[in-house]
Amino acid sequence: MTVPGILDRLAQNARAHLYEFLRRRVFTAPAAAPWQDTDDWPDEPLHDDAGPHQPSGPLPYSAGLADAYRLLDLPFGAPLADANKRWKTYLKRCHPDRFHADPNRQADATELTQQLNTAHARIETAWKNASRSDSVA
Repeated sequence: MTVPGILDRLAQNARAHLYEFLRRRVFTAPAAAPWQDTDDWPDEPLHDDAGPHQPSGPLPYSAGLADAYRLLDLPFGAPLADANKRWKTYLKRCHPDRFHADPNRQADATELTQQLNTAHARIETAWKNASRSDSVA
């Protein structure tokens, strides 16, 4: 095999690997995300579209708390029960143990699970703090 033949073969392999990488990472439809590939998705939203829920003492707005609600696809101020239900639903869908055969998807699922847990903890803490401030006042 000549040098140009080897270079052509290397270029073909590089293109094939690049195509596979882009197909998996860039061109994957959102429905292929780990948390969206089961049939236990809620059929109806956990909240109404009338706006954010008002707790007995409103939650103080913060960008971090708003991001936590956004990650769980809930409006800011949705009740803790709704956040718990959505958090559990998403964890069932994207738990890393479901993807033991695919290390890449398992790594993605691990990262997403950590983000979901952090978001849930932030919402739970905000609700606990809000209920404490209501009982003091």
